[in-house]
Amino acid sequence: MNPAAEARRWLLHSLELCTASVGAAGWDLPGVEGLRPLRPVKVYAEAALLSRCTGLVIDPTDSPLVAADEQLRQRIADALDADKARLMVAVDPGTFVDQVFPFALLGTRDERLRAVALDLCALVDGVDSGDEPSAFDRLERRWLRAMAYDESPAPTTICGSVLSRGADLLHGDLTAAYSFTHAIAHATDLGTRRASYGRPLGALIDEADALLGQALAAENHDVAAELLWTWPMTGTPFSPSAAFVLDTLAARHAEHGFLPGPEHDPAVHSRVGDDHLIQSSYHTGIVWGVLATGLLAGASCMPADLSSYADPMPVLHHADGSWADRLRALPVRERAACTPLVLGAELRLCVARRDLVGVRRVLAWAAAHGWSELPSVQQASDLLARVVHASQATGVGS
Repeated sequence: MNPAAEARRWLLHSLELCTASVGAAGWDLPGVEGLRPLRPVKVYAEAALLSRCTGLVIDPTDSPLVAADEQLRQRIADALDADKARLMVAVDPGTFVDQVFPFALLGTRDERLRAVALDLCALVDGVDSGDEPSAFDRLERRWLRAMAYDESPAPTTICGSVLSRGADLLHGDLTAAYSFTHAIAHATDLGTRRASYGRPLGALIDEADALLGQALAAENHDVAAELLWTWPMTGTPFSPSAAFVLDTLAARHAEHGFLPGPEHDPAVHSRVGDDHLIQSSYHTGIVWGVLATGLLAGASCMPADLSSYADPMPVLHHADGSWADRLRALPVRERAACTPLVLGAELRLCVARRDLVGVRRVLAWAAAHGWSELPSVQQASDLLARVVHASQATGVGS
């Protein structure tokens, strides 16, 4: 596979799918076969994100890509209503992020839209309303304002954000991983500047490896593809786990001609056509396109540097599945290099199913083979320690 050629093709397809999705969002169509209808404000914002990423890497001599990019930008611009956005923010400053998002991102290449973004920023200057903004909200607002004002803020850590405190690798809904990927996108301005994380970058990469395993086990290609942004946006070569996931998703893309979203149903797609494709998979298409821009920017893979060549596959029980069969087909050295992905997937499902014996089994394997420093392993070890403490305090097992 020629990564640059494939990435260009993926990006071109994503731009075309995204343009169709922006058009469909304006038609106010009902959800197809139980799917949620498209939310225009969300579609326009995500489309603007893809446009912004494309603008950072596009070759001005690549006529097909230039044409597809211009068509998407024009489609979004035509759909936006600047007067309505101003009124929405004036009435409810809590809508600021939703409204300013597409204007700020497209405004990096269109002064007319930048002017609207600046108007929206002025409307909320000095205004305190709504709930106390979270660390994630503060990071996103800082990023959007920097684009509107064409500034490059100093790389400072947002205290309490997932970038500084770390991701929870054992609990909650997997979609919480979006907070992780979005925070990286905001902190690095989509990979264009250095960020400060308040802790070693390697810790974030290890967390992303674990989350990738969990996304594969859940067959959620949308989350998996977005997690792959981590490497190009932080300027880090793909880890062996990330390279494996990229190959896995590329195979799915080749099989379908697009990357299916979590709600995609081939039977419904064949029956009702592109309406289902757009509603079920437009977001995954955008995510895949953003990843393609990272590959075009020169993302590379790091060689495996292992202290242990133990095969991690016997650890799998709850997280086993077709994704693991693909990994089993690789040489043992390559399987061993993906140990962070395997342990992250298995530990999360052990915890979800309250299988503490399984957690202990995975921890014992990790300790025996030199993987105890992984964040997923450390979090699982802390969990068992808390359970022991609680049991002793309540007299359970005494």
